Amino acid sequence: MAGSAVWIWRFVGCGALLAAVGTASARPAAKPLAVAQLEFPAPLVAPGERPEVGYDTRKIPAATGFLYVRNNLQHVFIRVPLRLRKGSQQQVSSDRLRLLRGVVPARMVRGHRLFYYAVVHDPKSGRSVRVPAGSVESAWVLTGARIVRLGTHRFGHLRSPEAVVARAGPKDVGFDNPPQGAKQGPWSFDVAPDRSVWLLDEFNKRLLVWAPGEPNASPRVVPLASFYPVDFALGPAGSIYVTGCPGTAGRPFIQHLCRLAAGRVLWTTTLATDVFNTQLRLGPDGTLYMNAPVPNSPRTERGGPTNVWMPVATRDGKPLSPAQQRRRSLGGYQPQHGGLRLVWTITRFEKDWAYGRAPHEERFALIDPTRGRLVRSWRITSRTVIWPHPEATPALLGGNPVVLLEVTGSGKSFKDEYVVLRLAQTASGTLARFSLPHGRSAEPKPARAAWGDVITDLRIGPGAKLYQLGSSPTTGVKIYRYSLAPG
Repeated sequence: MAGSAVWIWRFVGCGALLAAVGTASARPAAKPLAVAQLEFPAPLVAPGERPEVGYDTRKIPAATGFLYVRNNLQHVFIRVPLRLRKGSQQQVSSDRLRLLRGVVPARMVRGHRLFYYAVVHDPKSGRSVRVPAGSVESAWVLTGARIVRLGTHRFGHLRSPEAVVARAGPKDVGFDNPPQGAKQGPWSFDVAPDRSVWLLDEFNKRLLVWAPGEPNASPRVVPLASFYPVDFALGPAGSIYVTGCPGTAGRPFIQHLCRLAAGRVLWTTTLATDVFNTQLRLGPDGTLYMNAPVPNSPRTERGGPTNVWMPVATRDGKPLSPAQQRRRSLGGYQPQHGGLRLVWTITRFEKDWAYGRAPHEERFALIDPTRGRLVRSWRITSRTVIWPHPEATPALLGGNPVVLLEVTGSGKSFKDEYVVLRLAQTASGTLARFSLPHGRSAEPKPARAAWGDVITDLRIGPGAKLYQLGSSPTTGVKIYRYSLAPG
């Protein structure tokens, strides 16, 4: 015990002396070295690139270290010196930090996956620390990716819809058009497997439902037991999931999810997020996920996914607690059929008149997590600025994803359109490509685009079709259908 005495024999000359020696208190364990990884490579890197990794060692002024890296074709890590310098690959060009940085040699970026970790040394204390402790970080390599070259986008060449599948007049749905502040109308919709169309009329706290093939009929009304619904999804056994539930007055209502059936609340659970525009999305097996935006972080500043996929209810309609939601989170990997995951990233940031630095390339990859391999991948390049549109959830069609991008034009007149791409393993990388109007385009606002802030304005629905929400306080609501057939 600390402070107690122990007896030891000390030999002096030919004799022995029994002496008491007080034991010193045990020294407290040294605090671990304060080192954090502040820069991560994009989750999808291309052959020939030189990914950069950065570590914050400001509390260790004389820190030194090495980056250890290998690809899946190697069994031995190579050592790359870490140097204290400014970075060269940030999305935000005003970085003032001088981190301890290492650059992966281009010759290492091959195979389909990179693994790396760092060891940082403090000369003053003589101690070292591994980051991450006991494990490795990784990035996927897009070996063999299909290249989709969009070139310079031509604005104004919009595809016409093949049909209107739902229609409501301006007095049949609610709009909020204040003199100042956000303008909002119906901001979410869905198309069921039977092709019925469901519209969230949130200001009237209800859903409007059109039967398949009856766009001009009066819709069925489904009241929602919620003081202000935010989003919805169609659940098992005719039930409905809704965010924003009774009994949450005075608290952030979007932290709650309820399941409704026959007009009554079956259960309510708390969501592990406080973000307003959280989307509800069904996974391929019926599991309910929230697709929630995440704040900027070291893992997103290089163009990594800005949304996280977190399960909130099981396939049979049972709620998950916030702890279970966090524990089962898929991060930025969207669940797909067959256990696959879809991940995307933006890259090739160039100077832009409006955004300072903006992306000109988007990358998509299908990952098989059980086998730890990349299945298929695409690199979409553009001379015009392109942004992801995670609200339009990608979906697999014929085993390959349909994705939607936002294309932004520069100049005196602001322009913004959607580009729809049905990706494929063809020479061009696509089976279908067309443009649609965007609600942020310059006035006069194009018809067929959603008015105000929206949560879901584009849906990939049954029958190889894409649906778009169009709305206006003067004309009401129309939901349009487009074909995703090749051509």
